[in-house]
Amino acid sequence: DNTPEPNQVTEQYLRLQKKDRRRFIKADEDGNGGLNKNEFADFIHPEQSPRMKDLVITETIEDMDANKDGFISLEEFLHDIWDSTENNNTIEPEWVQTERENFLTYRDLDHDKKLNRKEVELWLMPVDYDNIEAETSHLFREADKDQ
Repeated sequence: DNTPEPNQVTEQYLRLQKKDRRRFIKADEDGNGGLNKNEFADFIHPEQSPRMKDLVITETIEDMDANKDGFISLEEFLHDIWDSTENNNTIEPEWVQTERENFLTYRDLDHDKKLNRKEVELWLMPVDYDNIEAETSHLFREADKDQ
């Protein structure tokens, strides 16, 4: 039975409430205690707003940083994208190994096996990266059977 205990639900609710309060305050650009249309869009989709970038980085680290040291370790990163216990301890898929290699080669720029704030920023919001172009290329690769 995976039903959480009542105190776990309360703790989770309080964490989400704190997260939403912080996000609301950041989104409320004019500080009037309410959100206009643009501010509400920033609240709902902070990853699409340059002024919310710092908050997105903070939330990502908090969500993934299991040991609360302020970094995302390789283990924490991999656990977030594929949890072997949730997958009945099945053999790790090949794509997880690819993500491990990408972490070590491209994301962990100082090679200390963990991501700091700047590395998280470059991972989430890479410079000179066109998401639309990347997704289009990905879809064509996947759909083009005879390549």
